[in-house]
Amino acid sequence: MNYNFFGLVFATVFFLSAILIQTPIPVVEAKDANTITIDGEHTCKVAAETSTYEWIANTSICKITSDWEPANDIILSKGVKLEIANFSKLTISNPHSLHINNGSGLIITKDSELYSDNGEIINFGTITNSGTISDDNFATIKNSHVIDNSGTITNNHNSKINNNGSFYNFLGGIITNNSGARFYNYEFLYNAEMINNNSGATIDNEGSLKNDSGGNITNNGTISNNGNIKNNSGATIINNNIINNNSDATIQGSGNITPKGTINGSGSCRSEEHTSELQSH
Repeated sequence: MNYNFFGLVFATVFFLSAILIQTPIPVVEAKDANTITIDGEHTCKVAAETSTYEWIANTSICKITSDWEPANDIILSKGVKLEIANFSKLTISNPHSLHINNGSGLIITKDSELYSDNGEIINFGTITNSGTISDDNFATIKNSHVIDNSGTITNNHNSKINNNGSFYNFLGGIITNNSGARFYNYEFLYNAEMINNNSGATIDNEGSLKNDSGGNITNNGTISNNGNIKNNSGATIINNNIINNNSDATIQGSGNITPKGTINGSGSCRSEEHTSELQSH
């Protein structure tokens, strides 16, 4: 028997075993099967599922041109834009969400729609809407960067919009807050067209609300102001119900304020067009 041979084999096996024990085995982390991150043409196709799509490489746009209700959470990678176009409708339903990262964007073209049915829209990038955005059934829209609206935004029953960024309602834009809905403005809300706060709806202003020339705010619900409302020349606030102008809050400007309803609170309410301070009850 050749003991040298077996000794050599044993030594070799021992040596290799020692190397394998000391060398860590690479671990491949499993991705969340319920989340798709759009970062290129392939993931645009995967996310679109059976919907018609187009990947525009030179602008990194994933363009959806037919109705689409994702079966996954959708995340937009930095530098990527998602465009809803050609009369199409994107529906985000519970338990799914649409997450727009910093440096990415969502574009809703004219005659197209973003609808959230108890879903969640989370924006750290830019949403540009010239079509329709609507929500319902405890849906939430959270804005932490920029929303540019020249279309229609409708906040429906038991749903809410949380603005922690800059929310611009430009010429042609209509924001409607329906019964049971709440619009929370913690930073900056700009209006140059129309905001309708309907009966049973609430606007909570903790930041700055600027109603610019041509802007119209009609309140048939409740506006609770703990920040500043600036009503500029050529703008109008029509109050048919209740504005609570709380301590240290201000309503000011040279625009027209029509107090058909009640303005409550100890905050300052002054029209610069007139020298007298408006009566607070």
